[in-house]
Amino acid sequence: MKNLYWLASYPKSGNTWLRILLDNLSRPMPEKFTVNDLSAILTSTDRRTFDDSTLLSSGLLDVHEIEDLRPKVHVEFAQVDHHAAPHSVGHHPGDGEFPQFTKVHDAYRYLSDGTPLLGGVRAAKGAIYVVRDPRGVAPSYAHHINVDLGEAIADMANSEMVHRDFKDHQRRHLPIIYSDWSGHVASWLEQTDLPVHLIRYEDMMSDTVSVLRKLLEFLDWQCSEDQICRAVEASRFETLQAQERKSGFREAPNPTFFRRGLVDGWRDELTKAQIRDIECQHAKMMAQLGYVPLNTDI
Repeated sequence: MKNLYWLASYPKSGNTWLRILLDNLSRPMPEKFTVNDLSAILTSTDRRTFDDSTLLSSGLLDVHEIEDLRPKVHVEFAQVDHHAAPHSVGHHPGDGEFPQFTKVHDAYRYLSDGTPLLGGVRAAKGAIYVVRDPRGVAPSYAHHINVDLGEAIADMANSEMVHRDFKDHQRRHLPIIYSDWSGHVASWLEQTDLPVHLIRYEDMMSDTVSVLRKLLEFLDWQCSEDQICRAVEASRFETLQAQERKSGFREAPNPTFFRRGLVDGWRDELTKAQIRDIECQHAKMMAQLGYVPLNTDI
């Protein structure tokens, strides 16, 4: 099996920013990076990858037929060096042991026969899970999928939530079942198939160098302190925002992807009622992760 790790998160939790940090670590001159230089990365639900692997047209299959085949697809990709494209995140040409990453927004789930949807230990060595305060996720997610805050908050509480696609025609991605925000987090942290390294978005914002240093230890990826500091400096959120304003960002479904990036930005975007709704819906998981509610009676 290749040195493959899942880069997992609920949407709008900092996954892309972490990709940029990891990408810049492998660049000899990260200070020359712009957001549109971001290396390609495989996603767990890429339709073309599924079709190429199974030699079937996923558009002719129903959700259950697709899910029955997904574990085999993920295991196959872990055995063959599809991830070593010259411009893929985490690739050093000629170094098959270098960490490689696949982005995933799926909740960690199992098929009816107990098989992990993502292939379990045969498909990856471990996972990096990025979590963000759900009060911060809500406004960013609403902006990302172009819905109002109430609808976004309802999505985050829906245990059967499926990916909303932005295209009118056949989706680029296979169906992605997020679950609700709390369920998504629990599914990754409570599974015992793979080791998981947890990163809080808020910690990544406040002390990026320390968070990245600990992540590299988990990955057994040797980088100098100079490499780490240069990658962090090149990946500053303000820098990425300025680059996007100047040239756009090819992965953005809306005009703005790097929106605010503030840890407590939700305080001036959510109403008191919306804050209370989120805190009531996700109180247990928020407490587990150290997110303190404003409503002390919850």
